[in-house]
Amino acid sequence: MKITIHWGRVFGLFIAIIVVFIAIICFKLINKSNQFNDEDIGQCDMHEAQKIIDNLCELYSLSQVTGSHCSSLCNINSTLTLAQCLSLSQSKIVLLMSTNTSSYIVLKSRRRYFDKHPTDLLFHEPIVSIPSALLTFYGIINSTLDGHLGISIDDLKKEDLIRRLFRYDHIENSMILLDKFEDVIIKYNDYYEHNLALSLTTELNTLYSLITQHEFLLSHYYRSKHELMPKIIGWCGHIYLTEHLTPLNHPMIEEQLNSQTWIPKAWLANRLLQLIDSFDNELHAPLHLCDLQLSNFGINENGNVKLLDLDMAYFDRLIPLDPAARCRKHSDCSFFDCSGYCDKRKHRCHVNRRINNNLQVLCEKILLNLLKSNTIPLRLHDVLLSYVKQCSSPLGRYKRSKELKVGAPSRFLRLMQVMLIGELRSANITSYLF
Repeated sequence: MKITIHWGRVFGLFIAIIVVFIAIICFKLINKSNQFNDEDIGQCDMHEAQKIIDNLCELYSLSQVTGSHCSSLCNINSTLTLAQCLSLSQSKIVLLMSTNTSSYIVLKSRRRYFDKHPTDLLFHEPIVSIPSALLTFYGIINSTLDGHLGISIDDLKKEDLIRRLFRYDHIENSMILLDKFEDVIIKYNDYYEHNLALSLTTELNTLYSLITQHEFLLSHYYRSKHELMPKIIGWCGHIYLTEHLTPLNHPMIEEQLNSQTWIPKAWLANRLLQLIDSFDNELHAPLHLCDLQLSNFGINENGNVKLLDLDMAYFDRLIPLDPAARCRKHSDCSFFDCSGYCDKRKHRCHVNRRINNNLQVLCEKILLNLLKSNTIPLRLHDVLLSYVKQCSSPLGRYKRSKELKVGAPSRFLRLMQVMLIGELRSANITSYLF
């Protein structure tokens, strides 16, 4: 019997085996690379977290950083101890610290190390002229407030720029930093003392490392609005400490919200509506929350619900709503929950133009799930549910576009609050429920 060998098929099978072999090798290499990257940027490792604190404390021992809580963090009898690593990446650090009073505070920063890159420091050498150094720092504050908060305060006196941010804080060189600039020129224009220059250099570098962090600047500039954002307790170097908030997606809170009990849901819905109203009307401009989800809100020990994560909160003209030079659909122009608008005739995004608003996103992403049909009392079931649905998908000028969500009218917020507050009063609820 003659055996015919189809060499074309053999060759094809050989090529297929080689391709599969190469694919397996590539998969393993990619998987290994991903594991390395995950360890590098996101795995919360207590040893690595402690190294970051130790590095900061070493700088403190060398007088290269300063701050109100450096001694609490770094001295032998320190009152702050690392309790849990909550987030550890190249762009954000969140560590839970226990205090000697059995309470917790949170240590935060947007970078791991104080001076890893040249741009991390404002002054690389001890300052030579105090007035000149202050002028440089005044300029940094002005540009930072404009770049992060959209605030231009050129009409303020130079010293008022620092006073606006740090008047009530622990400032070591307050006699210089908070004094009138004209008086500083008179006292220090021709005066130089090495230890003073070193101390001021350290403090200006420390303050610079803080005000260039969006979340710190927003919280600290509006520290009088501590019912809206986490209260900043103090800092050491580039790391600042805030009050501890329990995220609203915590299992204990979720258990209550997932039950059939109505009042906790009504209480939380009302508090979230209050927060949205405050962010729209109580700051110098509406604050747009571009990542609005339950986990980004938290509750403190007094029952105050606040915005937990401010990294994706922007004022009007600062929303990054132009991610694409050209667009085919509205989502091409959006930035997470902040919906942009695509001119489909020109295929161009409208720059810095948000179409929806915080209220619409709150209704769509949180209230629709929180105020479920089977938990709302019959006495207000149909009306409240109708308000939530209309708020989540409001009618607007773009009626033909099913893809585009527009801003919800503020009347829905008022109408829902009236109903929810009435429910809470009827139940004699005067304090928080979680």
